[in-house]
Amino acid sequence: MDPMGPSLEGAQREIAGLLSDPPTGALLADGAVRALGQVVGHDGYCLFGVDPATGLRSVMFSRHGLTVPTEVLLHNETVDRDANRYLDLARAPVPVAPLTPRDTPRSRRLHEILPADGYRSELRLALVTPGHYWGALSLFRDDPRRPFSDQDVEHAHALVPLLSSVLRRYQVGRPRDDLRVTQNGGTVCLDRTDGLVRMDGGARAWLGDMANQWADGAVPDDLLRCVHEVAAAARRARPALARTRVSGGDWLVASGSYVGCSDVDVVVQLRPGDVTTVLPAFAVWCGLTDRETGVLRLLVQGLAAKQVARRLAVSVLTVGDHQRSIYRKAGVRGRDELVALLV
Repeated sequence: MDPMGPSLEGAQREIAGLLSDPPTGALLADGAVRALGQVVGHDGYCLFGVDPATGLRSVMFSRHGLTVPTEVLLHNETVDRDANRYLDLARAPVPVAPLTPRDTPRSRRLHEILPADGYRSELRLALVTPGHYWGALSLFRDDPRRPFSDQDVEHAHALVPLLSSVLRRYQVGRPRDDLRVTQNGGTVCLDRTDGLVRMDGGARAWLGDMANQWADGAVPDDLLRCVHEVAAAARRARPALARTRVSGGDWLVASGSYVGCSDVDVVVQLRPGDVTTVLPAFAVWCGLTDRETGVLRLLVQGLAAKQVARRLAVSVLTVGDHQRSIYRKAGVRGRDELVALLV
């Protein structure tokens, strides 16, 4: 018997338990990585989720993560084309790979970026399920005598589906706090080198809401990585949109516009999410079919089942079947709870 087998099974049970009765907000993600630590030990981590429609980073969680500037990390991922890039791993047969002197001796991240925070090896997991990329997890170790091993890769790989479910559950399963006052919009302006030109109070408040609840977690400066990814998409004329939940359950939408002026190259707006904007990503996180998404779009407009059936040219019984499937996938008991997740 594999001596790590019981630990792996224990980690799987613990993460499954978190999914069935999730703790508040970011504690779900942190709890899942702590469970992973039972089988793949680490000294720090960074977990992030993406908007499933655009693939842009939209939420981050960490403990003892990297403190180097966001621009350095983004440059390493996109310009340096270092080993184990997240999107490369997402397409790989095994979406998990170590970064150690044995595996990638010429890596800038290994020899310059990680040592700046005292780390000597890294294990990256692209969190994917068939046809979907949900985010990624980086684990760090500081002992040069204990790099991540092939067995660590094997056990981490076994937990990829559950960790993917954690990111999806974080986005779907938490209605907004009714006592909370919704933030106004905010703006971040960047120059051609991704330098910060200006950021208003509204944007600072949103980044504060995106920060983790614990002292050694992701701080607002770390969350600028999400802003930079939206800006990079705007420069390439790609869909520059990232949707996510923040700590109080509000939906946040980050959207980028290319300006191309000498002082301001890209403007990124952070604003409260509305149902129309959020629904396409919400449907993917829930795993809805195209027809179920169409039914959901009409239900949140307040249409009765008969009206939905008429609009879609299907029977009322068929609409009822779709409704029950939507409620099950979203983890709610009826329309009111469903709508509460989207507003």
